[in-house]
Amino acid sequence: MIEIFAFLRGKAGDVDKFFEGKSANIEKQTLKEHIDKALKALDEVKNSKIWKYAVKLFEGDEHLVEEYLKIIILLHDIGKIFYQANIFLDKKKGVKYLNFKGHEYFSTYLADEYLLLENNKLNRLLVLSTILYHHHAMGLKERGKIKELRICKAEKEYDVMCEIIGDIFRCYRLQVYEFLQHLKSLRNELEYKNDKLILKQRFVNDVYREVSNINREIWNLFIRDKMFRRKMLVFIVILQICDYKGSEDRTWKPPKFYGVLKEFIRYYSYNEIPL
Repeated sequence: MIEIFAFLRGKAGDVDKFFEGKSANIEKQTLKEHIDKALKALDEVKNSKIWKYAVKLFEGDEHLVEEYLKIIILLHDIGKIFYQANIFLDKKKGVKYLNFKGHEYFSTYLADEYLLLENNKLNRLLVLSTILYHHHAMGLKERGKIKELRICKAEKEYDVMCEIIGDIFRCYRLQVYEFLQHLKSLRNELEYKNDKLILKQRFVNDVYREVSNINREIWNLFIRDKMFRRKMLVFIVILQICDYKGSEDRTWKPPKFYGVLKEFIRYYSYNEIPL
């Protein structure tokens, strides 16, 4: 059965068995599972001071804040569709894993296409900035240095993954038809290399160029518009919380940043700031 994974890791031999369709002991989480858990975490955030502050920034319009964050959570990892055969080997640990380095570039690109094609009326740059900066904000350029993205074995698999994206969006009652057609059309940007479909380098370069232009738009607005700056920063924090909570049941040792974020979540769960 074809899936889109948000996380996959295990001993080298087990990962090989898994991709051969055999029983294997690995840690994995599908994109749908991750999004469901992240959206559930958003409900928890609503009981915190940071949610109240976000609503205040939108003049008390709680429905609008929820609409923004729902779209952002649904789109923040969509770029991982291009990484589903992007397996790397950690020789020291004897572990293989799906490497999603730089996926925020492709999530931002696809999010921009979604907002345009489905005529979504939300502030485009607010949505895109949150997605683009939800990982390693200070090292964004380093995250973008990707030589090759291995997607899947065959075009049929890619078509199935596109339908999975469509099902996820329809599950949350979002329009998806125009965007889904665009996503499927990107099969024209794929080519075979070593029995895998990869993204053509020309297309990868186009994505980086387009997202770099988006990033310049974001920072021009960030510098001159204090309200946009506040909204962007609070949305990034909320997305990071939901992203973390949506993946915290993975048994692999989390990065140190997760510990910092966990403390942040604990602090902002208080009704009053502790002295």
